Amino acid sequence: MAGPWKTRLAFARRAIDAEFGETFRVEPMRKSQYQGAVADPDRAPFTLEIAHLRNHGGEDDLGGAGSKSWSVLIAGGAAELHVDPDSYPLARTILKGDQIVALDRNSEPRFEVARLDRDQRNRLVFQLAFKS
Repeated sequence: MAGPWKTRLAFARRAIDAEFGETFRVEPMRKSQYQGAVADPDRAPFTLEIAHLRNHGGEDDLGGAGSKSWSVLIAGGAAELHVDPDSYPLARTILKGDQIVALDRNSEPRFEVARLDRDQRNRLVFQLAFKS
């Protein structure tokens, strides 16, 4: 019974990807004893041609709810990357700590994978933390 549902879901994913997709470079990282995170020589960087980045950025108020003092507001950046695993099977190799670069954005922002959600029905979801 999964046949028609999977066919419709794949069609919807392709239509959404064609309209809203962006290009990202995935840079696999590993922990180094002396330098923190460094490029992982065992996993090659790769490009995701069509994925979706949802921003959740804003400001965090460290002074407590409603203080709005300029000295305690810091920029906070978080996002989610949604990837179709059928179109990009290499996305299944992305690990916590890997870096993602948004190539279609003006400043090419860099994110670090903070959390993975592989249990979604139709997409891999990566929660990202803003790096630069």
